[in-house]
Amino acid sequence: RQLHVRDTGSVDVDGDLFLELLGAIANRQRLSMDYYTASTGTFHEGRLIEPYVLARRGSSWLCVAHDPGKEAMRDFAITRMEAVQPADPGSNGGDYAIPDDFDPEIYFSGRFEALSGEEAHVVRLQVDADLAPYFQSKDYHRTQVIEEETAEGDLIVSYEVVGLEEIATFVQGWGPGARVLEPTALQ
Repeated sequence: RQLHVRDTGSVDVDGDLFLELLGAIANRQRLSMDYYTASTGTFHEGRLIEPYVLARRGSSWLCVAHDPGKEAMRDFAITRMEAVQPADPGSNGGDYAIPDDFDPEIYFSGRFEALSGEEAHVVRLQVDADLAPYFQSKDYHRTQVIEEETAEGDLIVSYEVVGLEEIATFVQGWGPGARVLEPTALQ
């Protein structure tokens, strides 16, 4: 399991970098990279990672990796990686083991798309009648439930997600036709 792909589509990534990451996963080779963390605006040089899987989430390719410096799993956007190379140039791999219980489906469960948050939320939206056909004909997330249709034709739609950042972008994309009923933090 080196790739985890939900939806298909064209996403631009550096082919050489992609192959380097796939090779590192296959050989269990620890990598050093320069990486820009967008959430903090920080550029890290020589950050060590132990890549587990490449995943296409939404419009992004991610490298899910164990970060030995933080002793935690992290998602790294491939487009923000630079100067990726083996951490130990003399290594032929076998630098780490991916736990047998690591499952990308479980790892990504509950997320709206690419980002993970610390807290799980039930998000309830009221969607105007003119947008209802979109929600009735497509599940925008695996947890999408149409709870009810109002007399005016509006829909009450719910999602169970981890983190609110991406679903906030999703809701904003519908403009005034989608209103957050809960949680208050998303309103």
